[in-house]
Amino acid sequence: MEIKSRSEIGLLFETVRITGFGVEIGVERGWNAINILKDYKGILICVDIWEDPEIEAEFEENTKEYKDRIIKVKLDSFKANHLFSDNFFDFIHIDANHEYNYVRKDYHTWQLKIRQNGIISFHDYGDNEFGVKKFVDELNKDIKVTTDDFWEGIEYQTAYFYK
Repeated sequence: MEIKSRSEIGLLFETVRITGFGVEIGVERGWNAINILKDYKGILICVDIWEDPEIEAEFEENTKEYKDRIIKVKLDSFKANHLFSDNFFDFIHIDANHEYNYVRKDYHTWQLKIRQNGIISFHDYGDNEFGVKKFVDELNKDIKVTTDDFWEGIEYQTAYFYK
């Protein structure tokens, strides 16, 4: 399956639901969590440090409709990783710090946690100020990229591939 926009990401993740668990690394206000949970019928582990209490409160408010399918983990992604066994997740969505070295570290930290034929995705891929595109392109995988994710004319697509 290919998707055009991040608003369809839950549909994509639902096509690979076996374990019933997915993880979003970097959740902030919860907008992607909502996109995921409106169509993905499993449990979403939401990992973020939520340094700003107002942003954390917005996350709680924005995702309250799905609170029975969210497990909130308030840790940095490198510490949270140790809470889960390898091959545990149907998908991993990386959307935390977008600098090249952080994206690289998140990927290498979490890649073993996804089961075979699961999906690894990255938000904010594109020709923008972030390092996501540079890292993802270096993976040399069969990358699929959403086509309709622009903001003020700048690319902020989601890139994904099957493990």
